[in-house]
Amino acid sequence: MVIILELLLMPINLTHSILSAVIQTILHPRLKCIDGELCLITVAGGALVALEFAKEGAHLVLWDCNTAANEKTAKLARELGVQVHAYTVDLFKRQSVYETADTVRAEVGDVSILVNNAGVVAGRRLLDCPDELLERTLLVNCHALFWMTKAFLPQMKSKNHVHIVTIASALGLFTTACVEV
Repeated sequence: MVIILELLLMPINLTHSILSAVIQTILHPRLKCIDGELCLITVAGGALVALEFAKEGAHLVLWDCNTAANEKTAKLARELGVQVHAYTVDLFKRQSVYETADTVRAEVGDVSILVNNAGVVAGRRLLDCPDELLERTLLVNCHALFWMTKAFLPQMKSKNHVHIVTIASALGLFTTACVEV
């Protein structure tokens, strides 16, 4: 009975989805102005996300475990005329995340946009992957996301100004040969 009901509702749901997509395409939602917002980006050494936020005028707090790459990104962002604060953080360690979050609040202020951009891919088949690498993958891809959110969400909620972006790997959309973990 449930299957029949689902089949009857499917054309309605499909039509609704198509119409919603068409309307959103035509009406183009207004983009949010982030000029002057304080944006924290994890794994900022990759630079692309940080520079896009800098182009829009957001002030940046960059977190990465690679100090040299983080400073390089910070330099590029400063050339765009925004304030940038770079921190070396070990996202594998909960205490490091919480301590650095406290330092950011004390030195820079309250973060208004949090971009969870960190991700680890072991690049191996599951049975060929050492347990330590599996643990690191889970710590960064899962646990660190929750630690980051717990560290910054309370002050965002108190100001009724919450913006959290979590970026997942494109490997969630397709598979790559010999990459299971």
